Amino acid sequence: MNTEVKPLNIEAYIRIGLATLFGIAALGGMMGFFSRWLYLVCLFPLLAGAIVGGVVAMTAQTYQIRSKLFVLLWALVFSFGIYAMYHFTEYLVLLSQLSETALRPTFIEYMQLSAAIGTMIGQQEGSSEPLITLATNATYILWTVEVLLCCGAACLIGVLGMKTPKTNQVATQ
Repeated sequence: MNTEVKPLNIEAYIRIGLATLFGIAALGGMMGFFSRWLYLVCLFPLLAGAIVGGVVAMTAQTYQIRSKLFVLLWALVFSFGIYAMYHFTEYLVLLSQLSETALRPTFIEYMQLSAAIGTMIGQQEGSSEPLITLATNATYILWTVEVLLCCGAACLIGVLGMKTPKTNQVATQ
């Protein structure tokens, strides 16, 4: 493990920003793409939050970031970005399936339509019918809970993963 401490300068902020953007695109994009086949309602947000928290904590250790506020804000932005990218990827998948002559909704219209249609959870064995179909308001609540789970896990792991500075203690005899 590389224990070299890197200074927090403008280059470090640029690296942190680029890593965040790449992480948002990669993790959010993968979640959006694979959610067509498998999506575990509470597990995916917690897993995404844990990954974000781990990245935030490792970077905070590498650059010896001591500001919990900075780490919390960074974890929140990272988490919100992942969920925005997750839904945007689903939107892009839908657009790729539409014919050239079909009316193409904007991203906001897509989100409103997705909520109006509702969220389908689970599937009965031997049937194409979902076990649960959430109505519009319940879909908005589910999305909010998922974002909160992701943000909570990211903030918790990010802050707990920060190393506290060691103080030199002189042993008394």
